Amino acid sequence: MSGFPRTPLPPDLTPGTLERILARLERQHGIGLRGETTLPGWQRARIFRCLGRPELAAARDSGGYDAAAEALLGNAELLGKLADELRVGETRFFRDPLQWRGLEAWLARWPAGRTLRALSAGCSTGEEAWSLAICLREARVSAKVVGLDRSTAALEVARAASYPLESLLTLPESVRGRYVAPTVDGGRIDGGLGVTFVQRDLMQGPPAGSWDLIVCKNVLIYFGDAAGAAVTRQLVGALSDAGVLLVARSEAPRLRALGLTEVELGPGASGFR
Repeated sequence: MSGFPRTPLPPDLTPGTLERILARLERQHGIGLRGETTLPGWQRARIFRCLGRPELAAARDSGGYDAAAEALLGNAELLGKLADELRVGETRFFRDPLQWRGLEAWLARWPAGRTLRALSAGCSTGEEAWSLAICLREARVSAKVVGLDRSTAALEVARAASYPLESLLTLPESVRGRYVAPTVDGGRIDGGLGVTFVQRDLMQGPPAGSWDLIVCKNVLIYFGDAAGAAVTRQLVGALSDAGVLLVARSEAPRLRALGLTEVELGPGASGFR
């Protein structure tokens, strides 16, 4: 990580101390820079915010941010909360519509009467998991959908299924009419879609069982090379014979480099197994 970082630090937080935080996060939680030398601004801001937390006030007051960082490294619970924050990025309903249309083409070929087991891995606040459930319902495919994330706070939002209007506007109007009940400040997704949410760290692998479809979009970008490869192999290893793993298009080169088999789902969308 030579040269990290290029942007200003608090005057009493040295680059070497920040590198130690990142090294610990990668070793224990899989989060890494994947050979890059600059931490994205939003992630850097979350680290600094964590170092400013009340739990670290005594260390910070006595020895500045370097001392707060040492206290953070000795606090497994707080370091885990930071890892949660660094893995929660932007999410929205039906992100990258071209991929979802490709998935619809694949679902059109799914054997009639066969229940599909689907997993939204790293589902954050639930938009992806609910999008997946809607996609399956619209395709008239019998399915069981599980949303998985390590963040308790994110899963509380996902289970509540209540979202502000600006988030729901990414849903097609016809879909909103069928699956969203209006509320005072937005809407609630139809609980009848039957999504189950499970708390689990992807570093531990997916829930037991064989999965026909795993959607894990914009999640691997938060993992270092070794951790990302291990997580990917665990996900692929959990697929059924007909199953596919769908990742963000920006993450696909990483899976190709691992030698996985690429499967065309439909125009503009590929899966891996």
